[in-house]
Amino acid sequence: MRKIKNWIRQLVRAERGNVIMILGLSVIPIIAVVGSAVDISRIQTARIQTSALLDQAVLAATNLASQDDPDTLVKEWMNSQIEQFGHNGADLEVTVDSQVALNSKSVSSTARLRVDTAIMHLFGREEVFIQVSASAFQSIPNIEIAMVLDISSSMNGSRLANLKIASTEFVDIMLTDETEDSTSINVVP
Repeated sequence: MRKIKNWIRQLVRAERGNVIMILGLSVIPIIAVVGSAVDISRIQTARIQTSALLDQAVLAATNLASQDDPDTLVKEWMNSQIEQFGHNGADLEVTVDSQVALNSKSVSSTARLRVDTAIMHLFGREEVFIQVSASAFQSIPNIEIAMVLDISSSMNGSRLANLKIASTEFVDIMLTDETEDSTSINVVP
């Protein structure tokens, strides 16, 4: 230990070759900074790619014309597409919260991706986790319902009474305090 201390003192006091010594000592921080910049660039690229994929998946899942389960659609899309950017599907965790109603869909999702570091692992940072979120909502503001009711002679007896009860219950279900201003029901006998 004493020899190392003496050697360092001599090195600091030496007047010849100080530039090389300073350069030699500064190589490690330079490599750390440049390597970290490369890793940060890779991490930011992964964040942008993951965010774009999640936006696409959430928008597709929110489409009212789609009959697919929104949760399944988002997860399958993310797992199938993330590999095209060089990431393993096992490194991706996707959570989805969706609400589907008669005239609307709301989908919110969060994706968490593990990104391995290329240079930063030399300095103790093996991996970085990125997290992105996306939400979308689609609705059709007004609903028009046409009820075609059979009141012919074939509906005599209890059939007509049951039709009246069923029709009334249907109207009560469809016209709530929340939907009565945006829903119209027409009856065609």
